[in-house]
Amino acid sequence: MLQKDHLAKVLYDYYDCVVEEYVKEGRLETDPEQIRNFFGVEKMFKSTDELFWYMCDYLVHPDDLVKLDLFRTVDLKKRFEQGENGVEVEFRMKDRKERYVWVSMTVLFEISEESHEVVYHLTLLRNIDKEKKTQMQNEVLARKDALTGLCNRSYTEYLVGKMMEKKLTGKGYAMLVLDIDDFKTVNDMYGHLTGDMVITEVSRRLSLSFEKGIVGRIGGDEFMVFFEYDEPKEQVIAMCENKRKELSFQYHENTFTLYIHCSMGMYFNPEQNRSYKKAFEFADKALYEAKSKGKNNLCVSKADEII
Repeated sequence: MLQKDHLAKVLYDYYDCVVEEYVKEGRLETDPEQIRNFFGVEKMFKSTDELFWYMCDYLVHPDDLVKLDLFRTVDLKKRFEQGENGVEVEFRMKDRKERYVWVSMTVLFEISEESHEVVYHLTLLRNIDKEKKTQMQNEVLARKDALTGLCNRSYTEYLVGKMMEKKLTGKGYAMLVLDIDDFKTVNDMYGHLTGDMVITEVSRRLSLSFEKGIVGRIGGDEFMVFFEYDEPKEQVIAMCENKRKELSFQYHENTFTLYIHCSMGMYFNPEQNRSYKKAFEFADKALYEAKSKGKNNLCVSKADEII
C-alpha cells in the first residue's frame, strides 16, 4: 500500500476506492472490500487496464464511454509530455443496485524516464452522485426566472444566440418582445403580490402558446419568444396575433377585477442573420410602436432584411 501511512489514511478516508498498480512488478494493490462495495463484484483485478475495461464493458453509461479514452496509455504519455502527471473525469456508472450514479475518477501516473512507459498508476474513485445532482439542480435554477419558471434574461439571450448560430431548416426565425399593458398601474394600485400573480398567469399562458419556441422573462413585465418558422409570413403574423389575444384575461380579487392584455413587437429575419442585439432592437422598437398606437396590439418591424 502507499508508503506514507498518514497519506494513505487521508486517501482511504476521502475516496471510496483506491487502486495502486506497480506496472513493472505486475502488482496491483487494493482493498477487496472497497472493490466489492464500489463495483459490486467479487473480483480481483490484475491490472488497471483490466479494471478500466471491466468498467467500460459492464458499468459505465454508454454516453460517457468516450470520457474514459483519456486513460489510454497513449493519452497518458501525451499528457506526461505536456507536463501533466494525472487526469480526472466525472461520469455515470452503475452502482450495486444497477442504478446509474455520478462517479469521479482521478488517475495519477508515473512514467519511466528511460523507457517512457507507465510504471505506476494510482486510481482514486469516489461516488459524487449527491454533489453532482445538487450542482446540476443549481445550474438549472440559475437559468430560470424564480417567479415564473421561464428562462431568465441571460439564459434566454444565450439560447437565442445559440439558435441563431445554427442553420435553420425553415425560412428563418421570428422574435417577439412583449409586455403587459399598464402593468405599473397594477403594481401601484393593487400591490406587488397582485402584480406577481398577473405575471405568473401571463407566463403560464405564454408557455402553453409557444411550446416549441424559446420563451423567457427578460424584465419585470417584459417577455421574449423566439422561434423558427416555415410558413408564409402573413400566416405567422396571424398566428401570433391569435396567441396575443389568448394572453388577455380577467384577474379577479375580492374587491376588484383587472382586465389584462399585452402588446407585442415582432421581428422577422428570413435571411437567418445572426445579430441578437439588432434583432432585439428591431423587435423592441416594434413593441414601442404597438404601445404608441393604443396598446393591446401587435406591430411588425419593417427591418427584416437589413441586419
